[in-house]
Amino acid sequence: MLDVKALRHAMLDADCTAKALASACQICPSALYRRLNGKVSFTLGEINRAVDHLHLTTEQRNQIFFAEKVS
Repeated sequence: MLDVKALRHAMLDADCTAKALASACQICPSALYRRLNGKVSFTLGEINRAVDHLHLTTEQRNQIFFAEKVS
C-alpha cells in the first residue's frame, strides 16, 4: 500500500513538484494524482523511475511504496 504522506515528504526533501515526478515516471500529472489518491496503483517501472528521481534508499522505497501500515 502506498504511503502518500511519506511520498510527499520525499518529494519535498528532493525539491520535486508533482509535475516533475509525473514527468520522471513518464505519466501525465493527472495520472500521478490518480495514483496518489489510491484510484490506480503505481507500476513497477514507475516506482523504479520515482526512486531514481527522488534518490530514495531501499528502506525509503519500501516504506513509501510497499508499506503495510500507512501513516
